[in-house]
Amino acid sequence: CFVKLRRQPTTRTSNYTKHLFLIRHGQSAWNKGKDDLSLQNTLMRIDHPLTAMGVEQASSLNRCWRQKLGAEGGERLASLKGDDSVSESLMEQRFMTAGLVLVSPLCRAFQTAIVALSGHPTVRESGMKLLRTIREIKKSRAGVDCKADKLGEDISARVRAELAKIVGEEQVNAMMPEELMAKLNYNDTRSKWWTEKGMDHEDANRRRVLDFLMQVCFMDAKSAIVVGHSNFFFDLVSRCLDPEWRDDPNNPLAKKLTEHKLANCACL
Repeated sequence: CFVKLRRQPTTRTSNYTKHLFLIRHGQSAWNKGKDDLSLQNTLMRIDHPLTAMGVEQASSLNRCWRQKLGAEGGERLASLKGDDSVSESLMEQRFMTAGLVLVSPLCRAFQTAIVALSGHPTVRESGMKLLRTIREIKKSRAGVDCKADKLGEDISARVRAELAKIVGEEQVNAMMPEELMAKLNYNDTRSKWWTEKGMDHEDANRRRVLDFLMQVCFMDAKSAIVVGHSNFFFDLVSRCLDPEWRDDPNNPLAKKLTEHKLANCACL
């Protein structure tokens, strides 16, 4: 079998100005184990879920953007679409009208997306898309928090089961209704998407960031919400910051971004 590919001229150009909202997952069992210096139990598991605190952090983020949207709901959203004069309003608009929600298939990130973005206009209308590229970087050979064993629909089944342990079946059914799950795009998670052996090396990380940026560059949406992990986001931001902006000694934000990781459920 021979497949011949030929590039065809096109008039379509990509809008290279994209706006990304990076959300780190809430506190996971692995995070708690490290904080409490009690990793023995977590070392026996892989793909650690959120803790009760992690779910509360995600719920807090949900309440935060809902308060921004306000009681007016759709009316407030409509007003934001026409308001580009105020920076805060513009950022609200981009977040509320994000054309795409991209989610790491690791349990803690998927759970965070379900809770933090429950009721978000884009999630209601278009669902979410799982993306293996934004999974956490595996920095050690063990890396049990970066390993997984679920593919496709089994990923969401585990997310549902782990969430139910914390919030109960009734609330999980409200956050993961059938109509939402029908819109979930499992994308490239139907085959093994995690690093099983060894660790993620520098060249692989560089290629992964480049792959993610290419996907973002050519997506139709002007803005997207990305739910993922601290090491991947740190690597992404470190590679993409403008050197002049990054090295400005009077720029405290650049210093924070290059020296510190995002906190649990922080949004950049």
